[in-house]
Amino acid sequence: MHLCSALASARPLWLRAFFYADRHHASRPKCVPNHGKYHLALNCISRRSCFDPLPCLKSVIFYRTESNMRNDWGCITCEGKGVWRIRYWATTSTGYRRCSETIRGTRRQAGDRLAELRLLHGYDAPCPTLKACWTKWYLPDRERMVADGDMAPQTLEQYRSTWKRHVAPRWADVPCDAIRPLEVQQWLIELGRSVAIASMHLMRQVLDYATRFELIPTNPLKVRYLLPSPTTVKHRDGGIWAPDELGEVWRACYGKWFEPAMLLAGFGGCRVGEALGVRANDVQMTKERGVPITLVRIERQIDAHARESDRTKNRWSRRTALLAGVPATRLATLTQACVVEETTVK
Repeated sequence: MHLCSALASARPLWLRAFFYADRHHASRPKCVPNHGKYHLALNCISRRSCFDPLPCLKSVIFYRTESNMRNDWGCITCEGKGVWRIRYWATTSTGYRRCSETIRGTRRQAGDRLAELRLLHGYDAPCPTLKACWTKWYLPDRERMVADGDMAPQTLEQYRSTWKRHVAPRWADVPCDAIRPLEVQQWLIELGRSVAIASMHLMRQVLDYATRFELIPTNPLKVRYLLPSPTTVKHRDGGIWAPDELGEVWRACYGKWFEPAMLLAGFGGCRVGEALGVRANDVQMTKERGVPITLVRIERQIDAHARESDRTKNRWSRRTALLAGVPATRLATLTQACVVEETTVK
C-alpha cells in the first residue's frame, strides 16, 4: 500500500485530502470529508503517477454534500428515512421569527412544500389576489362575527351576494398590487349607483387586510371615485301612507292569513320580518281612557329565507309596539282566535 498526500486550501477552511492507491486500483480517488461540509476529489493522470512521492493532479474538485446544502430561502434537513425538516423565516403573530415544519415523504415533496412556503412568506413572494384575501381573512372574520352575535346573518349573506355577482367576476384573480384606480373607476361607472356603492364598500374592506399585513402600501379603494349618476337608481316610494290608503290595503288583506302582519306593519310601525315573527303570547289587550290598545312585544323576526331568528336588526329593535282603536281591537280578536285554534289542535 502506497500513501500519497496533497494539501489544498479552500477559503475560509483548510482541507486535507488523502489519496489511497495500490497496485490494482491506483487511479481510484478516495475523499475524506471535513465535518460533512466539503469533499475534495483527486483524479490522477495515470496509474504510474500514483507511485511518485507527489502525484500529478489532473483535477481538484470541491463540492458540498447534499445533506447540508442550503437554498437561498429556507433549508431542508434530513431527519431520518423519509423525514425532512424545513426551516424558514416568516412573519407571525409574535413577530418575524424562524419557523420549522416536518414533512414525511420524498425529498422532492419537501422541496415543493418549501417552494409553497416561500410564496406565502418570502419577501419576493407574489402579492396574493383579491380572492385570496377574501377567502383567507375577510370571510373567516365575518363568519366569526356572525357566530359571536356581532353581525346579522342577513348582512353576511348580502356581502356574499355582492362578492359573487359583482366583485368576483372582475377582480377575484387580480393581485392586490395590480389593482389600479383608473381600472376601478372604469368598472364602477358601468354599474348602477347602489350596486357601485355596495361593491366599492366591500372591496375596500377586503383590501384593508392586504394593507394591514403590509402586502400593499395603500388601499386603492380609499381614493375618491366618481360614482354613477343618481338616475341609475330605482327609487322606491318613500312617502307616508294616508289613512284611507291603509284602509284600502286592510280591506284587501281582510280575512287572509297575513292580515295580522299587515296590521302590525301598517298601524304598529313594525318591519316586515318583525310583523311576521309575532306570536300569540306576545300580544296583550288593554284600555286607556276608554280607547282599546293592543301592546305587542317585538323580540324576534322572520328572515328572507323564512327562518325564525331571535336576533333583531339592532338592540333598539327589541321594543313594545302599540296599536290603538279599531286595528287594535281587530288584532286582539285575531289573537284570541289563534289561541282557541291552538288549544283545539292540542
